[in-house]
Amino acid sequence: MRIYHVDLPEAAQRQAGRGYVVADIYLPRAHIDVEYQGYRHRYAASHASDDSKSNALLMVGIQTVSVWGEQLYNESAMEGIAGLLLEPSGIERRPDSGLMLVRRGSLMAELRASSLPDSES
Repeated sequence: MRIYHVDLPEAAQRQAGRGYVVADIYLPRAHIDVEYQGYRHRYAASHASDDSKSNALLMVGIQTVSVWGEQLYNESAMEGIAGLLLEPSGIERRPDSGLMLVRRGSLMAELRASSLPDSES
């Protein structure tokens, strides 16, 4: 996966408290960053940092969409998030192939594992 650094202008740097932020999953055609809110994001200190990051991204024209660990276990919620991202990204939804189902299963297992307390430092 490609890491996407967003260099921030001065006003956004003040908002974020740093010179750049790293997008979790950036969709450049849509100017949307999908931010995964794993286990450590449950604490108040993390909320302030996450909100500062989202606000700084918004200042440079990038909207953030948050995905919480609990949503990874809800297929309907994940379909809703995918629907939210597809159209502005210019991605056309196709019927799932066998390979796509295998890849989706692997990705979901990895994401679910990362939502557990022991997987984040």
